[in-house]
Amino acid sequence: MTRFSFALALSVASASTLACASAPEAPDGLSLVATISRSTIPLGDTATLSFRLKNLTADPISLTFGSSCQVTPFIELDGNGVVVYPLGGSSACFTVITTLTLPGYGEHIVTQTVRGDAVQQASSIPSLPPATYHAYAVLEHNSREIQLRSPSVAFVVQ
Repeated sequence: MTRFSFALALSVASASTLACASAPEAPDGLSLVATISRSTIPLGDTATLSFRLKNLTADPISLTFGSSCQVTPFIELDGNGVVVYPLGGSSACFTVITTLTLPGYGEHIVTQTVRGDAVQQASSIPSLPPATYHAYAVLEHNSREIQLRSPSVAFVVQ
């Protein structure tokens, strides 16, 4: 067990005994960043959102998840905070134990294509009507003590 894995396990065990006495925080050594290939998407065109979970340390980091969701993208309509993707505000995930190991200074990238469209349609590629949106990703770790959300990236469909 690496020094970081042991420290992470110890911090999770300690935090769980506190019964949510303080706000959960991301583990040291991880960052989650959101980018988009273009900030303005014309109707009928697409852009790619990229979410990078980065290991900022030289040691490998292994994370265990209680579902098939690991890094989950979300898109909100600007101004009202309503999640428009995934539809219904949450992803469909299989209940299964999964593991993600990031090598030292490595990263795991999740991408999501978005399309500008006249009306929103249900699809694996979100079709978004003209408006301003904010996209972010959440690390869906099975421990409430380990939470990580990327900063939002803004884009416009016109």
